[in-house]
Amino acid sequence: MSNKMSSHVPSSIIRIYLFYPYLLLVTAARLAGSPGNVPDTSPIDQHFNHFSDPVTRTERSFRISKVEPPSRPNSNWDDPYHRPYFDNSTSRNVTAPLGKAAYLHCRIHQLGDRTVSWVRQRDLHILTVGSYTYTSDQRFKSLHLEGTTDWTLKIQYTQKHDAGVYECQVSTEPKMNLSIKLNVVVAKATIPGGPNMYIQSGGTFNLTCIITDNTSPPTYVFWYHDGRMINYDSTRGVSVITNKESKSVSTLQIENASSSHSGNYSCTPSYADPANITVHVLNGENPAAMHHGGKANQSERCFHVNVHFLLLVLLQLTVFLIAR
Repeated sequence: MSNKMSSHVPSSIIRIYLFYPYLLLVTAARLAGSPGNVPDTSPIDQHFNHFSDPVTRTERSFRISKVEPPSRPNSNWDDPYHRPYFDNSTSRNVTAPLGKAAYLHCRIHQLGDRTVSWVRQRDLHILTVGSYTYTSDQRFKSLHLEGTTDWTLKIQYTQKHDAGVYECQVSTEPKMNLSIKLNVVVAKATIPGGPNMYIQSGGTFNLTCIITDNTSPPTYVFWYHDGRMINYDSTRGVSVITNKESKSVSTLQIENASSSHSGNYSCTPSYADPANITVHVLNGENPAAMHHGGKANQSERCFHVNVHFLLLVLLQLTVFLIAR
């Protein structure tokens, strides 16, 4: 009959029935406060731990340690001997002609993961960061060849207001900076014999334009007569010869001068301030007489003014005497 009963009793009940005496002993020992030689983890505990929460069991099995990422790829950057430094051979004074490109060089050794920026000192405007341009003025550009120490700021078509100090900055703490001054040279043009020139009609006259303070010959030299360009006006006897050397000279020659050739002439080189002269073509008049005549007319006007002033004073004096 016992075999018949055991066949119908679940195996889990049988296991609990077999371990029940041992469970009573363990419970009694723990209540008495003296576990004796009873192990900390009994087979019963191991049995119930088998059915415990898997998440809790995973937490007991693995220890997770949080590792902070390094603030820099290489800790050597904190070492003074591995910090970036500027090349002392870098030129800190750059001169560029008006209208041409200017190049400001900044050489940095041991740059590592640092970033190079160019800042205009006048208004602290950030121009470039790395190889990117951060200004709406597209004349500014950062030039850098991978693997070199040179970071160059290029300014195309330089203008007068571009002159000033620019800073090459490195993103260290505190920031490193190197100041470079840009000078924009404006060439000057002069026409000897001005501001007025007097010539007789029917003759030939020459106007010479001398360009100075230029670092390179001008690209062009235009001549204007009363605002109209005449470089190619050969039908009126006009010819232009330009010598582009260390001191550029342009000569305007006009043959068979007439009254139509009178007026204002200007020499306008590329990237330079223009020069002006006024030409008077005379038909038999004496230029000296014209000057004296002008002075005589001026003296006559002064005489009339003085006479009118004296008459006004006498009139006021007469009125005052009558009133008394």
